Amino acid sequence: MPNPSSNPGQSTRTGKSGGRPLTVLELVVVLEELDRVVAELEESLTELALPFDEASHVAAREAIAAARRDV
Repeated sequence: MPNPSSNPGQSTRTGKSGGRPLTVLELVVVLEELDRVVAELEESLTELALPFDEASHVAAREAIAAARRDV
């Protein structure tokens, strides 16, 4: 079990975050980075050319779109 102080996500989940809130600029940078990562994942799916049937392809795209909306 990892030490909670060494796992930033752990302290957030327990509500004992010792860090400062992010600024708007920092949040924008994080969102841009997440968008870049999602784009890379989409590209990877295309490069892998996984044999999705149409329903699987639509479900994957919907999941990616939902993840973008939640960010």
